[in-house]
Amino acid sequence: MQIFSTNFPLVAMKREIELAEDERKFLIDKAKKYDSLKEIRAVQKKFFYAMKVDEKITRLGQEPILYRVGRWTASTAVMRKYGITNVFTDDNYGKLDYIKNSKFTPFVFRKGLLSFDLDDQDNLIPLTE
Repeated sequence: MQIFSTNFPLVAMKREIELAEDERKFLIDKAKKYDSLKEIRAVQKKFFYAMKVDEKITRLGQEPILYRVGRWTASTAVMRKYGITNVFTDDNYGKLDYIKNSKFTPFVFRKGLLSFDLDDQDNLIPLTE
């Protein structure tokens, strides 16, 4: 057996434990993936900062509620709120009536309709059916 040492930020203290070789390789592989994900997140953060877009818009259908519809869209008002500008669409783009009348709906929204809009106080609201 070899000693495996870890110093992950989520682990309260550095620990050294004896592991079988396959366990050690598994943990090393996971540590590499963790480091890779940290690098990817840093690149994404720089990208969205440079674009002046709030990256949370990419997760509206998953966080804080997982709607489980597969795909979703958003009104142009929501896009503007999250920093996406210069989008030219129909006035009702992202509204349920627009989605219902789209020829792409049967292919794109097979698991249900979901969009996001803003209420009168500029709060994000889901539009579902």
